[in-house]
Amino acid sequence: MTADVQHIGRPNASPVLRASIAEQIAALRGPDAPAAPPPLLEIAVERVALPGGHVLVARPSDWPELRENEAFDKRPTPYWAVPWPSGLSLARLVASQPPKGKRVLELGCGLAIPTVAAARAGAAHVLATDVNTDSIVFAAHNLHLNDVTGDTAVGDWRQIVETFADEPWDLVLAADVLYTRENVQLLVDVLPGLLAPGGEVWLADPRRAGAGEFLPIAKKLWHVDSHEDPEDDRVMLHRLHGRRR
Repeated sequence: MTADVQHIGRPNASPVLRASIAEQIAALRGPDAPAAPPPLLEIAVERVALPGGHVLVARPSDWPELRENEAFDKRPTPYWAVPWPSGLSLARLVASQPPKGKRVLELGCGLAIPTVAAARAGAAHVLATDVNTDSIVFAAHNLHLNDVTGDTAVGDWRQIVETFADEPWDLVLAADVLYTRENVQLLVDVLPGLLAPGGEVWLADPRRAGAGEFLPIAKKLWHVDSHEDPEDDRVMLHRLHGRRR
């Protein structure tokens, strides 16, 4: 955990917040899915420091225990449930360069901290998306906790393109999504269908090998500006803009 996150250290969510999250998780998981494990509903609310002021983030308080429970139920590892360095770096970038009046989409949102930052910074419309239904429940509640308005949607990247093909976005955000080779080509494939004319992509990555494969391809399609996060040298920030003809 970085110094940017004030870790509460124990479950401290209100009963109302916990009940709301539990209800929506059950609804999205469906009647045939295993019941939500107790660690998923042992929720901490943390303060994350960003330019312009902190934001509140609800998340499961004991990630190792949640990971163990999800593995027992043969569900995917809940990587979404941690505020990873790349997500924090991307949120800082968004907060420091406000996308005022823009339509902003986040792919693989996890806890949706960059989406919250965009909404708070004056974006005209924000949409947080993830393939994991539990992630989307926490993302929706994190928007509400910070008194900002935004939408959430469940789906993989191709589904998101199909669903929102008629709603191009001025800014697409993604943090630490290039952790598999499959995602490298998939991201190249879906971005043109998401971006409005003149739109940009802001990508935060912890120097994964996937980024090394993605960037040479991306440079054939867009102008790419890259720099190290000045506050966290583990993370590179990449800006894709000015689509090449």
